[in-house]
Amino acid sequence: MSLHYIDEPYRTKIADILSDTADSEILYQRLKVYLISEPYFKHFTSEPAWLTKEIIKDFKKGDENGEF
Repeated sequence: MSLHYIDEPYRTKIADILSDTADSEILYQRLKVYLISEPYFKHFTSEPAWLTKEIIKDFKKGDENGEF
């Protein structure tokens, strides 16, 4: 799931959550809670764990390439 498919301000909030220096498990939990709490993300999938993992994977790839 590419972050480019996610509209603002949701994309910025995700980047803010994942840019924190907390432990990766804490970041995963924070992002998952955020995705569950926003009705916007329900149209992507009914499985927040899958979406969370995909977003983190894309964020890490984009961060390595200087995109986010």
